[in-house]
Amino acid sequence: MNIDFKKGIINGVIVYVAVFMVISVLIALKVDATGLLGQVSGVATVAIAAYLLAQKVDLKDTAAALGYGVVTAVVVLALDFLITKRFNPDFNPFAVNMLVGYAVIVLVPTVAKQMKK
Repeated sequence: MNIDFKKGIINGVIVYVAVFMVISVLIALKVDATGLLGQVSGVATVAIAAYLLAQKVDLKDTAAALGYGVVTAVVVLALDFLITKRFNPDFNPFAVNMLVGYAVIVLVPTVAKQMKK
């Protein structure tokens, strides 16, 4: 298994920034970011960003794709603790919608690898 940690870390930051921007726009538009629209928008943004970024990584096999996804998800989780928690003290990174988002980040690179064949 050959994981590109550097790309995993960089892409984790990019995924986090993409979701942060989408949720920030929803909040600016007075949309409840914790409601269904906010949750679906967040997960959809995660899925799209993770897929597009995974297309740019040379994933040799399924194990490498999963490893890359785990690295990316850990970076996003760390940024949630370091940044999001400061803006929203009630933020729970272990809420169901957040766990779904992290799982999507882990699994999407494997899907992207399979579709790239």
